[in-house]
Amino acid sequence: MEQKKRKEERRMGLERLPSSLLIEEVLLKLEIEALCSVSCVNKAMSFSVSQALPLLSSINLSGPPQPHPKLSPP
Repeated sequence: MEQKKRKEERRMGLERLPSSLLIEEVLLKLEIEALCSVSCVNKAMSFSVSQALPLLSSINLSGPPQPHPKLSPP
């Protein structure tokens, strides 16, 4: 019974993380290819990625990955 409870707590870890924290501190720092991969992990990640995509100022599909404008040094 205790093992089942622990397994459930681990599974719920992502859902307990505030989505704004996940988006701002993790997802917006990833390249578009990584975001696409992460969105396939589970429903919670797919939802978070769908919330992060509109926050990207632009997506450059014409060449090598460019640094995210919000993360560029001043």
